[in-house]
Amino acid sequence: MAKKKKKSSRSKPRFQWLRNIEWSNVKRGSMAFAWLLGIGAIAALCWYGVPRLQAHAQTHVDDQVPELVFVDPPAWVQGELKTQLYRTVRPWLTHDPFSRESLVAVREELRSTGWFESVDQVRRVRTDRIEVTGEFVDPYAVVRDRDGDHLVDPAGKLLPLTFPQGEAEQFTVITGARFSRPMRPGMHWEGADISAALRLLQLIEPQPWSHQVEAINITGVIRGEAIRLVTQHGARIIWGSAPGEEDALEALADRKLYSLNYMYDNYGSIDMNRTGTLDITSPTSVNETDL
Repeated sequence: MAKKKKKSSRSKPRFQWLRNIEWSNVKRGSMAFAWLLGIGAIAALCWYGVPRLQAHAQTHVDDQVPELVFVDPPAWVQGELKTQLYRTVRPWLTHDPFSRESLVAVREELRSTGWFESVDQVRRVRTDRIEVTGEFVDPYAVVRDRDGDHLVDPAGKLLPLTFPQGEAEQFTVITGARFSRPMRPGMHWEGADISAALRLLQLIEPQPWSHQVEAINITGVIRGEAIRLVTQHGARIIWGSAPGEEDALEALADRKLYSLNYMYDNYGSIDMNRTGTLDITSPTSVNETDL
């Protein structure tokens, strides 16, 4: 029987091929592949992940409508007016908090309401808070016509608020205006009679009895007729010409104020608590006609 050939103890190692590899080349190739893989992952994230994150963030921001805060507003800016202003700009408060365009839009919307002389700055101080710095108008009096009592500022500019007749108790009423009210808020009420009434109101406003004047009647003033003050008791006080426009034989404004102050100090009321007509245009004395 033939003998089996004995296996050589020097058989070829299983991983002999590893010895033939240039490891320096493998290392460089692996690093390059890793860099390519990383760059690909970043590109994929930018293409797919970032837009999804942005959409999620925008949805989260839209759910949290920021607060609108006016910096140092007048005391009368509250209640329904603040709610109205907020509603006006509400569509822009849900936009990207980093968008300058949305803040510009808020500014323009507020300026268009007619409640501001100027809107100086609109800025987002926090994600949930937008601050508005500006100058509000100065509500001063109401001018009455058949449609109601319309709010104006000291210069006669129409403001965007109308009261039912008799319900604007905090304001002096101007009646008998020659011209119709302006077509829109922000425009000035035409007529020298309106200007005369507002100048007279500014003159009597500092007086302690000014609250006793409920209305200034300017019917016929453009035709040369006298301005009349209507008191809380319904008396008519004939004031005469606008301050600074007195006729030659007419008492000046200071003399008229002296007469009204005298009656207030002695009777507690500029009409002596009566109804009727009181003429204070004489430069020498007060003329009682029906009091």
